Amino acid sequence: MQMSRRKYERGFTLVEIIVVVVILALLSSFLFGKIFSAGADAKIKLNTMKMESLKGMINQYRFVNNKLPQSIADLTRCPPSAGSQCVPVAKDEDVRDAWDGQFEYALKPGGRSYTITSFGADGAPGGSGEEGDASIEGP
Repeated sequence: MQMSRRKYERGFTLVEIIVVVVILALLSSFLFGKIFSAGADAKIKLNTMKMESLKGMINQYRFVNNKLPQSIADLTRCPPSAGSQCVPVAKDEDVRDAWDGQFEYALKPGGRSYTITSFGADGAPGGSGEEGDASIEGP
């Protein structure tokens, strides 16, 4: 008695293959979503650290020059009266946010305090998440 080989051959049906592909797609979309949002959160944290560092540079400028800078560019250059021994308190990359945009610096009325603002990934006011605005005040 010879039984047919076909009876014992097993393979995956089209429905089983589709179910596996759908499960893999759902898992990968969940994992990739978590990975990419972690990158955005890291940029936001890096930006906050850069703003705090810039705040320290502004304080250093204030101690050296006995006044707050008029613009953020003042941190990257020396005043003409400083002489050849002057070293700027910041480099050009120090005054740029995590998305390579320029930090917005504004002196408040009276010139005794300031605000540093980053407009996020989109570089425009408003938004949320990675495209949201962040600001700190000093001193």
